[in-house]
Amino acid sequence: MATDKIIKEAASQLFTQRVAFLALRVAQAVAGDSPDAENRAERADYAAYIFRGEEKILLLTLHVVVASDAITAALDGGSAADVKDEDIEAALESIWDARALAFGAVSMQLQKAQRLVDEVWSAVQVAKDAAFEAQEAVTSLKTQPQAKATKKE
Repeated sequence: MATDKIIKEAASQLFTQRVAFLALRVAQAVAGDSPDAENRAERADYAAYIFRGEEKILLLTLHVVVASDAITAALDGGSAADVKDEDIEAALESIWDARALAFGAVSMQLQKAQRLVDEVWSAVQVAKDAAFEAQEAVTSLKTQPQAKATKKE
């Protein structure tokens, strides 16, 4: 197996566009999954990610290649044009859950991070308000006439 040749063929513009096109086809099918389907929410979220064009297509393409012995062999022995659309689609279907679950895990981590940022921001606002009130109190004390102690001589 000539990895360099496989990568070069897989990274060709036409092949990556084919993978992107077929990913949209699979995403469309996933969008129609039964509500009872295993990993339904994650699969649908990943389909939406594909619909929005947010996936790194080259990374997806390389995952498709390593997931399919038929695609790897076609790229190694010939060219990207030798890969059948059916093989690409089957590879996409075979990796969909893994990618959806990985995407879901990252999404969950991002949501947790956002909640932490929101909590920190809220704490900063509370501290800022407290500092402002303390500054006003200090300014008020400085501007009040001070009582002079009278000395009896």
